Amino acid sequence: MSNRPPSLALELLPPIVPGRMKEAIAQAGGKSADLWMVPPDQIHYDPLDNIRALDQEHVRHLADLMLANGYDRKHPIGCFVRKRDGRDIICVYAGQHRYHAAKLAIAEGADIRAIPVVIDAAKFVSRSSLIIAGVNGNKGASLTPLQLAAAVADLQREGLSSSAIAKQLCVTDQTLRDLEVLRAAPACVLEMVARGEVSATLAIEQIRQHGSDAAVAHLEAAVRKARSAGKARASAKHLPSIQTQDAKQQNPAAKPAPAVALLQSVATDPSFASLAAPLRQRIARFLETNAQ
Repeated sequence: MSNRPPSLALELLPPIVPGRMKEAIAQAGGKSADLWMVPPDQIHYDPLDNIRALDQEHVRHLADLMLANGYDRKHPIGCFVRKRDGRDIICVYAGQHRYHAAKLAIAEGADIRAIPVVIDAAKFVSRSSLIIAGVNGNKGASLTPLQLAAAVADLQREGLSSSAIAKQLCVTDQTLRDLEVLRAAPACVLEMVARGEVSATLAIEQIRQHGSDAAVAHLEAAVRKARSAGKARASAKHLPSIQTQDAKQQNPAAKPAPAVALLQSVATDPSFASLAAPLRQRIARFLETNAQ
């Protein structure tokens, strides 16, 4: 579940006031080696600094590993120093699952006195830098389209242009256009996507082809039909028959060519960024040339 509400109507998050790294380390009782070693209870956590939702099952799994093997210092957590109430405090923004797992393992008896921490220099700390790091980090657990849409919205509120966002996140302009459609979708559509009842791709296609109001009706009908067939998620085959047959005959240009539709789906997928750069560029050029 995402940290963001389905409406994605977020206010501008407060700016980060960078603190002094050495003073914060001294206050926390940390020691300098190849990495800073800091007691977990001296590290602060704010969900707003982590765009990825916390997965408690993953925390449990990591805690079990730490109980059996200790904390693997080859995997430090990423932090920055924030000024709060006149104090310099260490805040985690990368590796939140390892941080919470370490605290859980300690509570259950693990002898973990400090964990390795990499602290960003103040000049590199900003709200946008945290968002970008959250999107690009840990590609093994890609963001959902809703989470990515929320991250893009945050970056836009921070003043980044679409071209800058596309470059920083390694996504195409087509992906940003799709996310814009998703972000503006009715709340009930966002909730269907969040619950996994329809894919983001299907929702975007329906809104593009038929508008928001009609898309809501079509998607709700598809969900009902899928449920009656014992399916948890609706697909294009569950859409009302007019969508799959009559509409094609009446308006053959309403749906993009199969190759374009396929590549649009690929470009929208959060895993697109893991493809080789030359391939991403070729897909982007093709979509730009064949924009609908």
